[in-house]
Amino acid sequence: MRIRSSTLITALAAPLLAPALHAQCGTSINTPVFNATWTAQGSPYCVNATIQVGNLTIQPGVEVRLAPGASLQVATWLRALGTRTQPIIFEAQNLGAGRWGGIEFTGPVAPNSPSQLLHCIVTQAGNSGVRILDNEQVVLERCWIHDNTSPSD
Repeated sequence: MRIRSSTLITALAAPLLAPALHAQCGTSINTPVFNATWTAQGSPYCVNATIQVGNLTIQPGVEVRLAPGASLQVATWLRALGTRTQPIIFEAQNLGAGRWGGIEFTGPVAPNSPSQLLHCIVTQAGNSGVRILDNEQVVLERCWIHDNTSPSD
């Protein structure tokens, strides 16, 4: 009888646990994104390839999941303004399949057009979590950038 009970419990629990283990994408991104806002309602955003973004606002509580090797290349500005209770998370879609490529801020950008990351978590990238190249207008505040690697380590 124990075998049947545990089998029944496992059969009933599996459908409840599956969504937590294999969350679906709210929005799939495959092309460049300019002049847009990513909202919690569209989250998680699954970025399936390296893309350029510009004039992109990401609202509190959004999760951005990137495919192995995929990067966000910020051409103008990115404003990811999370809160203490609703951070914005940038992470791998499936860490077992590989790390994503990180966020790269390039320039030059127009004066008074800073990128800003506030209350963000940048994790599981394989080419550094954040790279700032030829861009003096990037502000990182209260972000947690951890568990990333770089080609040199």
